[in-house]
Amino acid sequence: MDGRLENSCVLCLDGGSALIGYALKSGHEFKVTAPGRYVFTPDPHYQIQTVNACHSDFRTWMMRFHGVATKYLKNYVGWKRCLQTMLRDATPMAWLRNCI
Repeated sequence: MDGRLENSCVLCLDGGSALIGYALKSGHEFKVTAPGRYVFTPDPHYQIQTVNACHSDFRTWMMRFHGVATKYLKNYVGWKRCLQTMLRDATPMAWLRNCI
């Protein structure tokens, strides 16, 4: 993550030791939410449930492919995003309009 985060970023972590170690080493401010499946922090600015849900959804979707080469990962991300935008309108013209 070096060079990709501004110094003013506040990292929101779920207690993973590697991430806390990175935050301490890099000098970034960080907030740790209590680990757990259904944890809701009182401050909505410091919560990670949305990211965890997106990550879980993507991992579940990727399992059907039994692993992909890293160089093709952005193609799979694009495919997934395209499918998500097509939930309401799945006509051939909508595919062309939204996915190209």
